[in-house]
Amino acid sequence: PCPLNDTWRFSLTTATWTQLGTQGIVPAARYFPGMAALDACQQAVLFGGHTTGADLNDTWLLDVSAGVWSQLSPLGTVPSARQSHSMVWLAQFGEISSREAVAVFGGNSASGNLNDLWVLLPAVTCFDFTAPAGINVEDVTLIAHHWGQTASHPQWDPGFDVNGDSQVDISDVMQVAAAWMSHCTSP
Repeated sequence: PCPLNDTWRFSLTTATWTQLGTQGIVPAARYFPGMAALDACQQAVLFGGHTTGADLNDTWLLDVSAGVWSQLSPLGTVPSARQSHSMVWLAQFGEISSREAVAVFGGNSASGNLNDLWVLLPAVTCFDFTAPAGINVEDVTLIAHHWGQTASHPQWDPGFDVNGDSQVDISDVMQVAAAWMSHCTSP
């Protein structure tokens, strides 16, 4: 059998499958990728899988209603190429309850079985951690409280690593401070 790159949606209401007409560039055909639905199933994230002869570690976002795939370029370290891994959407992640994320666990690679855990956070464009008041002294104080923490810190919350470099430092605090008194336009 050959790998496929078609996209299907299952309706729980009608118990039927419908093939989605997708536009633009689509992910390469693959076996055993991980995929997780987001925000009321209007988007889905695809990660990894296997093509003929190689495991993959690419990340894609599907807008289900528009039928459009977009390849993502996550910041920081990306999980190694893998197939047959578990992937799940986390509706609330860390101290910031409005933050959602996708977790990838384990799988198989050319070097054997994997048992690592990775979390993909969406890009932060709004730093109003104490919503809905707008970005203010509380938000700057909250991120400053996490100053100096790295991914190995026991109280690590990647929601405060706004630039995605696995540490909370002056760059993160300055990005929040630079947005002072602005209001987020999305939830």
